[in-house]
Amino acid sequence: MQRTRMIGRLLLAATTCLVVGGCTIPLFEHPLETPDAATIPQELFGVYKQTAGPDNVSHHVHVGPAEGDAPAGVFRFRSISQALDRSTPPKATQGFAIATRVGEFHIMQIPVFSPNKRDSEPQIDRDSWNESEIAGYIMMRLRVHRDGIEMSCVDSLFVESAIGDGNVAGTVERTETKHVTTVPNEDGELVETTIPETKTDSIMVTANPHSLLSFVRKNVDAGLFSQSPTEFHRNN
Repeated sequence: MQRTRMIGRLLLAATTCLVVGGCTIPLFEHPLETPDAATIPQELFGVYKQTAGPDNVSHHVHVGPAEGDAPAGVFRFRSISQALDRSTPPKATQGFAIATRVGEFHIMQIPVFSPNKRDSEPQIDRDSWNESEIAGYIMMRLRVHRDGIEMSCVDSLFVESAIGDGNVAGTVERTETKHVTTVPNEDGELVETTIPETKTDSIMVTANPHSLLSFVRKNVDAGLFSQSPTEFHRNN
């Protein structure tokens, strides 16, 4: 449960995906290719805005080159988000990413860094790469068009099912819970009843890069990613 909430907060902080309430965000142990071998997608570079999201928050995202000690295939994103009514101060965050071309899409992989001495939990936000240990990657699909990009999150139910069916290596942690509700009995009276439930706490895909790339290629437009993308427009 703690990992589920943590990853959800990380994704919100990155302002790169909209987290659906109750959804467990899959974490990938390996990237599709190493940060040193990845090709930096220059066509993604620029400033983007998303001002009418369902979360009533405006997002401005800058994508550009990484500096300093980052591996050769790593680029940088920086974002500023604020409530549309400006009731809260702007929130800024930054992170690293790599992108792998799969057909017409770029698969963006954001490293989640293991805690250092200053952090109590894994973090996306890092000032520098600094050979930080990576706990895993958050993955999303980007489609670049003339006016901006479409961004789609991984469908967690699809990944959970694929792990269960043996289509991709991984682990799913679940908690057995009970839900108490009221239902009418034979006499029409409302009575309490307990319904058992299984809650997914975490999803970790452990497939090696070769197997993972094969899985992504097969399913990139066949259920692995949400069919309701978030639009970010170029802020020229």
